[in-house]
Amino acid sequence: MRYNSSKNNQIGEKNISIGTNALYNNTYTSDNIAIGYNAMSSFSHYYGSPTIVKSTRNIAIGSYSLNDIFFMGAPQSSDNVSIGYESMYYGGSCYANVSIGTRALYNGIMVCRSVAIGYESMYNNIGFENTAMGYQSLLENSYGSFNIAIGSGTMSGNKDAGYNIAIGDYALSSQSMVVNSTSNLLTYNLAIGHGALKNNNPTSDANGINNIAVGHISMRSNTTGYSNISIGVASLYNNTTQDNLVAIGDSAMFNNGIGASQPYHSVENTAVGSKSLFSNIRGGYNTVIGCK
Repeated sequence: MRYNSSKNNQIGEKNISIGTNALYNNTYTSDNIAIGYNAMSSFSHYYGSPTIVKSTRNIAIGSYSLNDIFFMGAPQSSDNVSIGYESMYYGGSCYANVSIGTRALYNGIMVCRSVAIGYESMYNNIGFENTAMGYQSLLENSYGSFNIAIGSGTMSGNKDAGYNIAIGDYALSSQSMVVNSTSNLLTYNLAIGHGALKNNNPTSDANGINNIAVGHISMRSNTTGYSNISIGVASLYNNTTQDNLVAIGDSAMFNNGIGASQPYHSVENTAVGSKSLFSNIRGGYNTVIGCK
């Protein structure tokens, strides 16, 4: 319905198109719903012959939603739900995705089984099986896969790191290492809380990995430190590159790592209790249980 809606349809069937140029170029594909100006307007692809249709069962609601979906070979561009202005705008060979919000999954080429909810959530995503909910969550993600990012700006700078969970505004937001390949770096970080692990940024597959940070600004300054556990508000706040630390309690090991200049400085400490080892800066191999 409306001007040029499903204008070039030839053998496609069971489609619904509402809006100017909705499903404009569709010729062979079926079982699609396009609602909005230019929704799925460049959508018209099959594999091998018109009888082997590879782009079906898509839902696009919003102007330019799934506008330029196209088939690039396996996998098929099917079973996508896209709601919002320019949501999943470039959808080449994507399947089984959900994008809700303005420009969510905007460059969703070769994406599969991902969920993006929020303004520009997963804007540049190429990876697969990611879940992002919140304003610009996983904004710059490219090949990073198997990530969960919930919160405004959460993991917004992530490029190729995979297997991370970040919950809370701007948690893990600076992790931006690029692998320079079509694969993802397995970093296995868990950040829960506003600004948790905010500055974490691995430079290889041997650092900035295997960290657990739970609490408001927990491990906020960590860059390449690895195998650390930080539980509590501002715990391990100033630690940057030190490893194998356990800090449990608000502000536990708050100043750990300040002024550290040797590999043995500020490493392998365990502090349990409110503000435990708060003032420790370069001491290593300590175990302290109890409040400051």
